[in-house]
Amino acid sequence: VNITENALPSIPILNMSATDADTGTNALVFFSLVGVIPRSNAFQVNLMTGALSLTTPLDAEVCVLYTVIVNASNGPAQPYQATLVNISVNVLDVNDNVPYFYSSSYAVNVSEHATVGSQVAELVAKDNDATLANSIVSYSIIGGFNMSLFSINSTTGIVYLHLPLNKQDAYYRLIVQAQDNGSPPLRSNATLFITVLHTNDYPPFFLQTPYTFQIFENEPAHTLIGKIQAYDIDFQEVASYALSNSGSDFTFFSINSSTGQLYSAQSFDSEIKSVYHIVAFAIDNGTAPR
Repeated sequence: VNITENALPSIPILNMSATDADTGTNALVFFSLVGVIPRSNAFQVNLMTGALSLTTPLDAEVCVLYTVIVNASNGPAQPYQATLVNISVNVLDVNDNVPYFYSSSYAVNVSEHATVGSQVAELVAKDNDATLANSIVSYSIIGGFNMSLFSINSTTGIVYLHLPLNKQDAYYRLIVQAQDNGSPPLRSNATLFITVLHTNDYPPFFLQTPYTFQIFENEPAHTLIGKIQAYDIDFQEVASYALSNSGSDFTFFSINSSTGQLYSAQSFDSEIKSVYHIVAFAIDNGTAPR
């Protein structure tokens, strides 16, 4: 007997009949359930009609084959006569399990210099249906930010870089779908977050060099003289500014390490010295600062 795992209880899956050559009450046949292999309480037999039915739905993911042992007897008649019959019940799988990812979201890092064709991530989904036809999973990218830059192997779930990364992008978000091969197919989604690791390729640079500033003599210490500003091609903010301690002129000045604003460290006298030369540098905030 073949029965799908979503068959409803109480509906006969097999109508058995047996005959007894005796006459009268001795010809009556009664049916009873002797046992089920493997052990299960999912089956029942009607005493009078011999109809075999379910008491609860079956699950092909638990068991795909049962042997139901039914007894046909003459009941109270004496001497007692009985015959056993074995019924094989094949449980047919239906597509009742949705494929699922082990996590609803994944996060990976990728270098901004990653080459086209390199592996970015691998997402794995599982389908608990019993048969291969219903449990095969295929993968696709169905949405996200700049999804055209990436591709996915529909069989393995491995995500690859399809086009060169945009170095201005800090991250990408992809929606990956897993779909089974059932009819109708079932599907689920997971989100893949991709962070782009920018390498520190370039040192910061000043748009203007040298800088020339003026300050009146006798101005008090901590007077703002001017501001220097550096930039970084790596799209990283300049982390700090500092003055070089080469020579002796740097001792007459101070600099705000965050803003690049230059201040006097004391009052000046042009009759003593009118021109000062100092060297400033900028440091970026890369992993390996430059």
